Amino acid sequence: MLWIIKFSRKYVKLFENIFIKNSHLILEMSNKRQKIIQVLKNAGHSTTSHGLSHILKTKSIFLKFMWILFLFSSCGSCCYLIATSIMNFLKWEVVTKIDIVTEIPSIFPTISICTANPIQNNFSLNFVDQVLKGSGISNNSWFESNGINYQFKFLFSKYLSMSNVYNLSDQERENFGMKINKSIISCYYSTNPCNLSLDFEYHYDNMHSNCIKFNSGKKTELKKASKPGLINGLQMEIYVDEPNENSLSTASGLYLIVHNNSQESHFPEGFTVPVGKQVNIAVQREFISKKARPYSECTQNLDSVNAFDSDLYRTIIQSGKPYRREMCYDLCLQEIIIEKCKCQDMISYSFPNMSYCMSLNHIFCDYEEFSHFYTENIEEKCGRKCPLECDTIKYPVTLTYLDYPTEAYYNKLIKEPIFKNMSGLTYEKLKKKMIFLNIYYSEFQYKKIQEVEKMTIIDLVAGIGGTMGLFIGISFLSLIEIIHVAFEIVFVILENEKNTNKVQTVLVGSK
Repeated sequence: MLWIIKFSRKYVKLFENIFIKNSHLILEMSNKRQKIIQVLKNAGHSTTSHGLSHILKTKSIFLKFMWILFLFSSCGSCCYLIATSIMNFLKWEVVTKIDIVTEIPSIFPTISICTANPIQNNFSLNFVDQVLKGSGISNNSWFESNGINYQFKFLFSKYLSMSNVYNLSDQERENFGMKINKSIISCYYSTNPCNLSLDFEYHYDNMHSNCIKFNSGKKTELKKASKPGLINGLQMEIYVDEPNENSLSTASGLYLIVHNNSQESHFPEGFTVPVGKQVNIAVQREFISKKARPYSECTQNLDSVNAFDSDLYRTIIQSGKPYRREMCYDLCLQEIIIEKCKCQDMISYSFPNMSYCMSLNHIFCDYEEFSHFYTENIEEKCGRKCPLECDTIKYPVTLTYLDYPTEAYYNKLIKEPIFKNMSGLTYEKLKKKMIFLNIYYSEFQYKKIQEVEKMTIIDLVAGIGGTMGLFIGISFLSLIEIIHVAFEIVFVILENEKNTNKVQTVLVGSK
C-alpha cells in the first residue's frame, strides 16, 4: 500500500505543476466558444443588413419578437421575388426591336424569271411527244384507265417530259424555256438600256428549264438604285409563247423570285404574273435577326461544315450554296423518296450523283411520298436534321396591274424584229404573248427586325441586388462582411488549435 500512496502523490504533484504553468492556455481553450459568439455578436451589431442589429441591441422581449417577425417576413418575400426573377430569366424571352434604316444608294435585288410554258418550239414539242409515246401514255385513255383527271394529266406528263430533258446536252436544252435574246423585247435599268450579255445569265430549273436571272453579280458589279419610284428600277418587255394543246401547260405567264444575290432561287417560291399586263412590282426589304439558342430554335453562323451536326446540312454547305432550311427540308424529302423509290424527286433540291425518278413506277412512287410528306408534320420528321437560320433577308412585294399593250402601242410593237415573221398576229393574240415588268424600290428605308433579350444577366443581377437591398438591406459589401466574419471565426479556431497543441506537448514532455 505504501508504494501506491507514493505513486499517487507523485502524479498529483505533476498535474498541479502542469495546471499552474499552463493555466492560461487551458483558459483560452475554454473561451473558444465565447470568442466565436462574440465575433458573431460584433458582426450583428455592425452589419449593414437591417433588422439583425436591432434584434441584438434591444432588451425588450416584445421588440425582439417584432424584429424577428419582420426579418423573417422580409427574408421570405426577398427569396420569393429572387426565385421569380430567376425563373423569368430562364424563360429566355425576347422582345422584337424594329429599326427603320435609310440606305442611299441601295443594292438592287436579284430577279429570277421563269416561264410557265417551257415547251414552245418544234424541237421541244417533238421531244415531249417522243417521251410520252415511248412511255405509252400519249393518249387520254391511259390516264382515264388509271383514274387521273385532266389537270393532273398535264402535270404528270410535264414532270415525265422534263425529267428526260435533264439528260439532254446543254445545246439541246437551250430549246426549252426562256432565251435572253428572244424572250426580252426591251430592257432598261434606271432609264439606261440593259447590257443583255452582262446583266443577265441563265439559270436552269428542273421544271421550267432555262430561266434568266438579272443582277446576280457574277458578270458585273451589283447594280444600285439611287432613287425609289417607277422609272428608277428594272423595266422589261418580255415575250411569252402562248401554250398550245401539246405544250403541257394549263396556264401562261411568268414565275418571278425577288431575292438577295447570295441566295439560290428555288421555285415554286416567289409569285406569278399574267400575260397582257403591265405588272408594277414595288419592292421593300426586311433584315431579320433572331436570337440563337436558348432564346429560339435558330442556330447562329450556319456557314461552315462543322457548325451543325447533320448530314443534310453538310451536303448543302459542301455544295457551295448558302444554307436555307427550305433546301434542307427538300433533302429530307429526298432521303425518304430515295429509300422508298430508289430515285429522287426532280422538283426538290437534290443530292448530287443520284438519278431522278423517270419511269412510270418511280414517278407514281415519288408522287405518293411527295404528297404524304407535305400533309404530315415536317418539323417532326426533319427538324432535328435541319437547323433554322437566325439571319434572313426578305423582299416583300406589292403588285399592281395595268392593261398592256394598248392598241396604239401594238402598232409600234408589231414592228419589232421578233414579230416580223409572225403572220396573222392580231392585237388580241399579241396581248396573250406579252408582259411588261416594272420592278423598283418603293422606298429606300428598310426594316431591321432584331430580337433582343427581354432580361439579360446584368438585368438579373441588378434585380436580385435591388430586391435584397429593398427587403433586408443587403448589398455587395454585405457579402464582404460575411466573408470577413468567416475569416475571423477561422482565425479563432486556428489559434485555439495552436494552443491545444502546446498543451499536448507540455503533457508529453512532463511524463
